[in-house]
Amino acid sequence: MTPRPDDIDRELRFHIEMRARELEAAGLPAERARREAERMFGRRRRIAARCARAWRRPKGVIMETLRHDLRDALRAMLRQPGLTAVMFATLALGLGATTAIFTLVEAVVLRPLAYPESDRLIWLHSRVKGYEARPWGASSAGYFHFRDRNETLASMGAFSVNQTNLVDGAGAERVSVASATASLRDVLRVPMAHGRWIAPEEDVPNGPAVIALSHAFWQRRYGGDPAIVGRSISIAGVPTEVIGVLGRGVELPLEPVEIYGPLRLNPDAPAINSHYLSVVARMKAAVPIATVRADLRRLDGQLTERFPNAYPRSFMSTFATEVLPLRDRVVGSISRTLWILLAAVSLVLLIACANVASLYLVRTEARRREIAIRAAVGATRRRLAGHFIVEGLLLTGCAAAAGLALAAVSLRVLLAAEAVEIPRLQEIEIRASSVAFAAAIAVAAGLILGLIPLAHARGGIAALSDGGRTMTASRGRQALRRTLVGAEMALALVLLSAALLLAQSFSRLRAVEPGFRPDGVLAFDLSLPFLRYRTHDDVARAHREVTSRLETLPGVERAAVTTDVPLVSWAGCVATWMERPGAAEQQGRCVSVVNATPGFAEALGLRVTGATPGWALHDAHQGRVLITRALAERYWPGQDPVGQRVSSYWTGPPFYEISGVVEGLRAAGLDEPPVEALIYPVLPIQPRSTWIPPRQVSVIVRARVDPQSLAAAVRREINAIDSELPMANVMTMEQAVARSMSRVTFVMTLIALAAGMALILSLIGVYGVLSHLADQRRSEIGIRIALGAPLASVRRLIVGQSFVLIAAGIAAGSAVSLLTSRTLSSMLFGVEPRDLPTLAFAAAVVGITGLVAAWMPAARAARINPIESLRG
Repeated sequence: MTPRPDDIDRELRFHIEMRARELEAAGLPAERARREAERMFGRRRRIAARCARAWRRPKGVIMETLRHDLRDALRAMLRQPGLTAVMFATLALGLGATTAIFTLVEAVVLRPLAYPESDRLIWLHSRVKGYEARPWGASSAGYFHFRDRNETLASMGAFSVNQTNLVDGAGAERVSVASATASLRDVLRVPMAHGRWIAPEEDVPNGPAVIALSHAFWQRRYGGDPAIVGRSISIAGVPTEVIGVLGRGVELPLEPVEIYGPLRLNPDAPAINSHYLSVVARMKAAVPIATVRADLRRLDGQLTERFPNAYPRSFMSTFATEVLPLRDRVVGSISRTLWILLAAVSLVLLIACANVASLYLVRTEARRREIAIRAAVGATRRRLAGHFIVEGLLLTGCAAAAGLALAAVSLRVLLAAEAVEIPRLQEIEIRASSVAFAAAIAVAAGLILGLIPLAHARGGIAALSDGGRTMTASRGRQALRRTLVGAEMALALVLLSAALLLAQSFSRLRAVEPGFRPDGVLAFDLSLPFLRYRTHDDVARAHREVTSRLETLPGVERAAVTTDVPLVSWAGCVATWMERPGAAEQQGRCVSVVNATPGFAEALGLRVTGATPGWALHDAHQGRVLITRALAERYWPGQDPVGQRVSSYWTGPPFYEISGVVEGLRAAGLDEPPVEALIYPVLPIQPRSTWIPPRQVSVIVRARVDPQSLAAAVRREINAIDSELPMANVMTMEQAVARSMSRVTFVMTLIALAAGMALILSLIGVYGVLSHLADQRRSEIGIRIALGAPLASVRRLIVGQSFVLIAAGIAAGSAVSLLTSRTLSSMLFGVEPRDLPTLAFAAAVVGITGLVAAWMPAARAARINPIESLRG
């Protein structure tokens, strides 16, 4: 009830009169004593106003109460520094791991793309039967067909990413270049930091040579100098004007690009079935994606009529244009991986919280008298709740701050290590969303921890009598602690079984033969400038000079040039025909096509049945090809295909003779089946060419020494051939094999760390529960020993209490593992998700860990001195 002004004035007069009486009793006259009391008290009206304000707005009281609670909470934590440190470290570790993975999920999966109205952006690609794992893009004819005839899209743009050479005053560098349509910026609506984007009149055949730079490349190469706009630099040997710089943080979908140039598609060019374009479109407002899909299916049906030579009816039976939201295409399958990792670290966080809750229950037992005294001197239940909630929030808040710091460091280490290719890498950082996530968990945990003392400690006489003379905790509190530890063991079993499944998968993946020998092989990329290497013969001479010079280096056995490297950048597929047709459905099948110089099989260590083409046949334009065993078994099952002839040209000839078969080549991935592939020479049969001169190539060098030690000598030889041919993506094939398994390695490592943390926390939890129970039964154990009970029976007494707890945890964990194991199926290779031996082994490890944790307090209990125990 708010006091009236008369009440406040009456209270103040009372205090003044009491003071005046004290002064009068000390010997002052009555009138002087009253004046002195009023002077000492101060201005009564001002004090009355302050009292009224304080009553109406008790902010000062609240802040003072909070200050007292924080001080008391800090003192309580410092009274037990060891226990506080364990709880703090446990929560900080769990919060840090969970926040780090949440930051990855939020940045990669949950956050919209950095384009205006990104929910209207879609990705067009082509699906080909038998090649679903690696979808095509769009052809140039298909791009114009869909752009001009659709009824559901507001705009459409296309691009194609390649590597080329940049030469300026700072030297030569290999850079990634996106050849893009002028309309792409209208589709994505990306801002420009300086200059402008490609104009429509520049995006035409034989248009002017212009480029725009990405913001990151502009900063790295040119130090953020705006004067670069308008200058000319050499791109692939062509003087090119820099017309603009894109805004900060702007990236092309799918992959970072350093330079953007015009694509220069020709709408009047003859249609060919070459699906090399990446196509992005913006849907019209309020048009659902299902309507867009129906519209493109309608346009698919017109391809044969418009382009019969490029899209015959036999091909269209296996072909379809598909639509994906652009965000789904950018994120890809990594989203499932990140969600699984978030679930795994969340289990660790739950175990950490259960451990801290169990420790809090221990503190509650020690503070029952304190709570009873607080209640006895007038503290209400609400006041007690506020006090303990402040204490819980102080602990979890400090742990959250430490967890955020740990998450930031972990992310920096993880991203620097490049353990796995993660899309939207430049967007991953600790932001407000990560802080809010950690704060929300900290507040929830703090509230729960703060209510534990209130919920499990009664005041008054009950606090002194509960549990009997021994002050043993009530059965309810014991049951709660055992339940928490049993849940910890169940969650630890779930994580451990998942880690063991991934470890088995990793082991079996490593045991897979890739079909080549990766040891002793160095690979790197080269880009031959178009102006100096125009024809097939020019390109072939360059390839031969590169391989011959490298083969003269000490320690080099063989060198070869190829358009594609297994497990690194394997080929797209091309429709293929046999000279002697087989079944109709086999003709025109999409097959991976590679161009390579003689020595490719030897340099890579391929196992070839038959003969490998040499330089004599290559230079004479004699069409000899290698095919893989998987392709041979499709067309000539059980037969020798050597001498047969194949073609990757729509109208049949020219046909190339098969000279050998490559055995068991797994080029698309170790977890993928052996590839169906054709390995063509660099020089085609004249005068008709199926492919353009291969200028974007990789060089493979097999050595008798450590291949990395050859990198410097190889670079000198390449510079001697052409100083404007920078090497890029230098790696050993052993590194390429490891990189192909990076996602499995990444997930396995993190889940194994989570499982290890869970096991350690579970061990601590079991040890803590049984140690506390043993301490509570100290007098009982002392009596047993004094009466002659064998020490083994005392140990069995303590360990026996853990059997039910461990068995219940293992049973619950096994059930959850069996129910959730399917979520890992996409990451497993050669292992069933519900592998019972693996689950049994994980259960045995968790059980043994629990028993070891139980044995330690049992052994300590058996060493109790009965005299000291009874005396206590």
